[in-house]
Amino acid sequence: LAASGLGDLIKITQTKYLAGPFLIKLTGPLLRIVGDRNPPAVKIAIVQTLGLILTKGGPALRAFVPQFQTTFVKALSDPSRQVRNEAIKALALLMPLSTRVDPLIKELVSTSLGKSSNVTADTAGLVAIQ
Repeated sequence: LAASGLGDLIKITQTKYLAGPFLIKLTGPLLRIVGDRNPPAVKIAIVQTLGLILTKGGPALRAFVPQFQTTFVKALSDPSRQVRNEAIKALALLMPLSTRVDPLIKELVSTSLGKSSNVTADTAGLVAIQ
């Protein structure tokens, strides 16, 4: 898995070498492909790598907060429990960068209390709120 290998490279690289445009250039393509129809293992690797990028990039990625949020909230409705768990972890990493958490909480609550027939996605939304 390319995303997993990319994640390993990000893990071992010192933050000072990842700063600036490098992480920004990695973020866009990963955010775009995570929504594609991929098997759970690929989605897990991508969401984990996005979490690493958030950890290493910090405030430099503040402009991507809405895209990260949309991506992770969509991943909460994935049929795979592991994908949902990784999305919850990634949302927790995203919160320090977000200036307003109200829209996210509102989205998670409305998704969880909506007329969805997907109980597992509803539960993941509620867990993410915690």
